[in-house]
Amino acid sequence: MNPPIIDSKPVLRHTDLLAAGLREAAATRITELRRALGPVPAGPADRHRWELLLDDDRRRLLAEHDDLVRLRDAAGRAWSEDRLADLVALARHYRRGLRLGDDLVDAARRIAAFTDAHPDWGLGIRLPASR
Repeated sequence: MNPPIIDSKPVLRHTDLLAAGLREAAATRITELRRALGPVPAGPADRHRWELLLDDDRRRLLAEHDDLVRLRDAAGRAWSEDRLADLVALARHYRRGLRLGDDLVDAARRIAAFTDAHPDWGLGIRLPASR
């Protein structure tokens, strides 16, 4: 007997919406933070020296910036590797900080319901470097 065919189109639409929404929200806030921080040196040694000169407020802004860059990258990886539960976890973690809209919160809820109903679907490929 063959297992039932799962219609994954709806959950994939929600996944696309959620991933794009997370990346867009992160990118918007990153842009705001970059305006507040000014130019950030590219080289590690230059950046380290620059960081030492920052006051506490600008250090917090830089930490938020770096965290959102990681979020943007993690959301893209989770989406491209079909790691649905990871995408939902990112949305839950950043929901308040990024003020995610109701449409994104609903998409995360629907994806979570799908992964609960089909726990083996959407596990994707887990690369050691992504953890």
